[in-house]
Amino acid sequence: APFYFQNTTVVGNGSTVQTGLFGGTYVAGNTFKHFHGSPCTGCVPGGSQGSAIATGAGTFTNNTIQDSDTGILVEQAPNTVTISGNTFSGVGTAIVLALNQSKQVVQNNHISTVVRSGGWPYYPGVGIAVCGEQGDTIKGNTISGAAVYGIAMFAYQSAGCLNSGPGSYPTKNNTVSGNNVSGSGSAD
Repeated sequence: APFYFQNTTVVGNGSTVQTGLFGGTYVAGNTFKHFHGSPCTGCVPGGSQGSAIATGAGTFTNNTIQDSDTGILVEQAPNTVTISGNTFSGVGTAIVLALNQSKQVVQNNHISTVVRSGGWPYYPGVGIAVCGEQGDTIKGNTISGAAVYGIAMFAYQSAGCLNSGPGSYPTKNNTVSGNNVSGSGSAD
C-alpha cells in the first residue's frame, strides 16, 4: 500500500544514531533536522545511521533537510526513486545514490553548506555522491559551498564505494547535466 508522509516536522536529538524516515512512497513538504550517527570506522554501504531519509522507492519532493549527517540515502533500491525540489543545508552529504538496481532521478534540488564532518561514512563534504550506479539522471540541481565536491562519481570497489556482498555495480552510463555547482572545496 502507498505510504504518504506530508507537511510534518521531524526533529532528531542530534547525538544518537537515528534515521528520520525509513521508506515512504510519497514524501513531500516536510522538514527534517538534527539527524546524526555515531562514528563508523570500516563501514560499508548498508547503514542509514544519521540519515534524515533512507529509502528504496518513491518520490521525495519539496522537503527541507537541515543539520544532518546525510540528507537522503537511496541504497540497493529495486525501484526508481525521484528526488526533486528539495532544499538541503548544513548536511554532511546531501544525497547518496549507492548500488541501486534501477535508475534514479535527482533533479532541481537546492544544496548549500555541505560540511566535511558527519555524512555517510565515506562521503562527508559531498553534495551528491554516486556509487556503483547505472543510468541515473542528475540534472538541474544547484549546489553551493560543498566542503569537498559538488557532485562526485565513485568507481565501484574504490575507496568509499564498496560492497561486501555479491554482485557487480559498475558506475557507468549516468547523465549529469544542467547543474549549477560553485564554491566546492576540492572541485566543482
